[in-house]
Amino acid sequence: ADLADVAQPAPSEEPDAPRPKTAAPLEHAAAVTEKVNTEIQRAADLMACIEDGLDAADERIQQKRAAAQEAVDAAARAEAEAQAQLEEEQRQAAEREEKKRQEEE
Repeated sequence: ADLADVAQPAPSEEPDAPRPKTAAPLEHAAAVTEKVNTEIQRAADLMACIEDGLDAADERIQQKRAAAQEAVDAAARAEAEAQAQLEEEQRQAAEREEKKRQEEE
């Protein structure tokens, strides 16, 4: 039986009838239990809010890391493309020089 139910007077009892001496400790225990349950629920709600906040922060951090990695990758691709273009221009210049030298001979 629930302590709150035990502490309540039976329907046949009159509300003004004196309660037995054992009712007061039971009522106190029921009140303490209810307060503890309320505090546990508040703590659980707070933990859920904290977990939600941490999850949201973690998601933002992962998005920032992904964006930073994409920027690093894009910079590396751009550098590789620029290097390849420079090498191609140097190759073409060397070919022109070789052709010009051959024409002069």
